[in-house]
Amino acid sequence: MRTGKVYLCIMDGFGLGRMRTGDAIHQAIRRGRAPFISSLFSSRPHSVVTSCGRAVGLPPGTMGNSEVNHLNMGAGRVVPQSLMRINNAVRTGDMFNNPAISQAIENVMRNGSTLHLMGIIQGEPGTVHGNILHLFGLLEVANKSGIRDIAIHLFTDGRDTGVRDAGEIYLPKLLQKIESMGMSDVAKIKTVMGREVAMDRDTAWDKTLAAMRMLVTGAGERTFKTAKEAIARSYSEGVTDEFIRPTVIGSFTGISPRDSVIFWNYRQDRGIQLTTAFRETDRDRFNYKEGAAPIEEEIYNGIMSLQQKVEKTLFLAMTEYYHGINSIVAYPEQIITPTVGGVVSDAGLAQLRLAGTEKFAHVTGWFSGRRSDPFEGEDRILAQDPTLKARTNEGKNYDWVPEMTVHLEFEKLVGALADTFYPLIVHNIQNPDMVGHTGNMDATIAAISHISSALEVHVPKLLDFGYTVVITSDHGNADEMLIKNVPSTKHSNSPVPFFAFRKGKKIELEKRGIVPDIGVTVLDLMGLPAPEEMTAKSLLK
Repeated sequence: MRTGKVYLCIMDGFGLGRMRTGDAIHQAIRRGRAPFISSLFSSRPHSVVTSCGRAVGLPPGTMGNSEVNHLNMGAGRVVPQSLMRINNAVRTGDMFNNPAISQAIENVMRNGSTLHLMGIIQGEPGTVHGNILHLFGLLEVANKSGIRDIAIHLFTDGRDTGVRDAGEIYLPKLLQKIESMGMSDVAKIKTVMGREVAMDRDTAWDKTLAAMRMLVTGAGERTFKTAKEAIARSYSEGVTDEFIRPTVIGSFTGISPRDSVIFWNYRQDRGIQLTTAFRETDRDRFNYKEGAAPIEEEIYNGIMSLQQKVEKTLFLAMTEYYHGINSIVAYPEQIITPTVGGVVSDAGLAQLRLAGTEKFAHVTGWFSGRRSDPFEGEDRILAQDPTLKARTNEGKNYDWVPEMTVHLEFEKLVGALADTFYPLIVHNIQNPDMVGHTGNMDATIAAISHISSALEVHVPKLLDFGYTVVITSDHGNADEMLIKNVPSTKHSNSPVPFFAFRKGKKIELEKRGIVPDIGVTVLDLMGLPAPEEMTAKSLLK
């Protein structure tokens, strides 16, 4: 059955959990707060889609994430990820031969200066932005090269890993590794701060400025003798990993012009702002996010003043965080072609991409194979509520407004359909993931309820317009809010559902699939042949 028109709804972070107490989706259904979603499961067939590990180009058991999974979905095939490439480089020793890393090492050796290693400390299965093994690999390269001064700058997680994993798991592992390599007098942790400050992606440039100020000048908000003491103090004050304030460890006066800096995060979205602050001068680079307010003059000037101090510092990005990056890159990315969006455009058909602020990049650039520009015939709508940040503690507490922008998104969709015919609509609903990341079970149940209500109102309209409605997800999160009765803020390894239905017609689906199959299935529903590069299969029987 081919209809030509498809509405693809990606409920971000909506997994098929174990239907236990900690499953917010199951609880919303059980309590009668999500009748439309309940009706999907009770009256419509669905495929069970694997969303983690090798199915999306990641190591076995590694949780999927929005970037990786949208990339795989839009590509219609398994795309090997940077994480795998770098893991293999560490395992095989190829990291020792990487030209960019060698350049950073040689700069330090030539100048007798300091090698700064900065990034997030995560480990499998929560290696969403970085991997502590990559830090270990860099330490091994530096040790073999004879570098005698290494400053480590830790960005603590607490979102994709447990809220206290930095202090309880990863810091002890790092200290043990340093000791086992005989580097205790060489490699020192110099700063610690939570990802909320160091890795902002919402153009809260004041946070980026605070992170950069500590890194460049050594001016943090607190000082402790050891990282262990600093993290323990934060925990005692009720501040967990994600929100640890910029903290200097021991004596640190900042990065010097002749030093080298390696930013070991591999994922792009949360590496953009800090790298931009270090390396870019064009103000347009700071106003990179569509719909966001321009950077404030005072903050921009503050960043520029700090940047002057490190303009001659060698800066290395582990991957290509954005197109045209003014930095050497250890493992450059490539744009993936062809993709679903490209096939639709080449067919001369219009398409719409729609999302709220947190997932707009995923439904556009990532779904398009890392392509930043729209395809011909592609329109994009960012559903932005200018009051949302203020109402959610600058995005720290989306649980305070669990509906986020879901109702606004559908208002925008209805308005767009009144003006333009779109054979393909790709819509990301961000609530299950973003509210799920707060660890607030009741709020996540409320988020699922809001989504169900919005779908109940608008799906019948889309069916009346002649669309095949596809409702699915990219990865799990809201389905696993408790682990051993402890609140969880991270993604899950759960599969996701795939529903496809059209008014008056029955669509039969395969029982199982993987995330890349979703893209191929969308083309199949539109009656468009998938290119031979798309090696995934259609979920249609």
